Amino acid sequence: MTNPTGKMFVSYRRSQADIAEALVTSLHEHGIRTWQDISDLRTEPTQSEIREVLEVENPELAGGVVLVSGDVVDSGIILELELPGLHNRWKNEEEFFVVVALCPGIDYDDANAILSKSPTLLDFSDWNMIKLGSTAEPAAADDVATAVLSERVRLNHERLDTDHPLDVSLDTYAPPSYASQPAITIDWSSYFTDGPPTSYRWNRRLLPRLQRVIDLVEESAPGRSLRVRGQAHLPAVFALGRCLRTTRGIDATWLQHSAGQHCPWNVHTDQQDSGLEIDFHVNDITGSDLAVLVSVTNDVDAAVGRSKSSLPNFGGVLELSLGDDSGSVLSASEAAHTAHVFRQKVQSVLNELSAISTIHLFMAVPAGLAFLFGQQSNTFPEIQTYLLETTDGARTYQPAASLGN
Repeated sequence: MTNPTGKMFVSYRRSQADIAEALVTSLHEHGIRTWQDISDLRTEPTQSEIREVLEVENPELAGGVVLVSGDVVDSGIILELELPGLHNRWKNEEEFFVVVALCPGIDYDDANAILSKSPTLLDFSDWNMIKLGSTAEPAAADDVATAVLSERVRLNHERLDTDHPLDVSLDTYAPPSYASQPAITIDWSSYFTDGPPTSYRWNRRLLPRLQRVIDLVEESAPGRSLRVRGQAHLPAVFALGRCLRTTRGIDATWLQHSAGQHCPWNVHTDQQDSGLEIDFHVNDITGSDLAVLVSVTNDVDAAVGRSKSSLPNFGGVLELSLGDDSGSVLSASEAAHTAHVFRQKVQSVLNELSAISTIHLFMAVPAGLAFLFGQQSNTFPEIQTYLLETTDGARTYQPAASLGN
């Protein structure tokens, strides 16, 4: 039986490594793990390991992506091993699926001729194919990733019991690694290897793909609840929560890791007073920028103060903190209360300062609370999030994701 949460085997010629890398990156951003020769092959002979991973019902794979280029006709490994292996698994396993993508410059007739060279009675020459266009642009790779994700979500949705959630992870610190693999594993870790992403990368690449993932989940698994986890920077977690705003009607729970256990945090949990303290200052009633400082695991004031030379003049400053209890561990009920107060107080300030067009959000909170905050931001205007950085020993906040309404 196919493992529907397994990896997608990527078949390609090394001469097309750049296109394959763009495709693999897009798959990772859309929550799809991959099996690729340059990252997954061990030191044993290539053909024997590829043959092993392509064996029927090997649980490592959920399917395959075939990248067709003109020089595939010169590859014995692809024509005689990879393509027959993928086709055999598709034929023998009901949930195993294969997506065929055509490199720039390859049309459907070219692909049919190339794929028919595989020395088997049945091949992929009559397969539905996705053209990458005249250039290897990110949008073209996204078309392939979208097709893979849609089918993956559909298969997992059909297999799960009605009341069982679909598991999703978001990781930015390191590639995802879980004992039980989620169906969707969004991996942004490569963008943080050499420091945080630029604002352009946040807003033009990562956020649109995150929104697309949730849109496809809603479309391919209607009515399915989600169970979310991950080791991720707060702006990323907040952005995921905002994609799952409560008005969307998708029941989503964050698994908050604490004391070696995962505790489910949900905005609909019965609330218990968290002791959150509120302080609000008006600087300019006509100002367009509102600062929201949330201090739960630590105090953000000093780092925000050191960052003010790069910040706008704020029309108002709203501070939410645990006061003397800063750093204490919240329960699920206290987290739900904190998220409710966050929404209530921010909305109250927006009603009072009607000129506000941008919220600047500075957080020192558990990841699960950032997720709940995002879910509770239904009617808020544009939100500029910030990432805490340490430069020359000084902790400051730098702009991260900017989320429109």
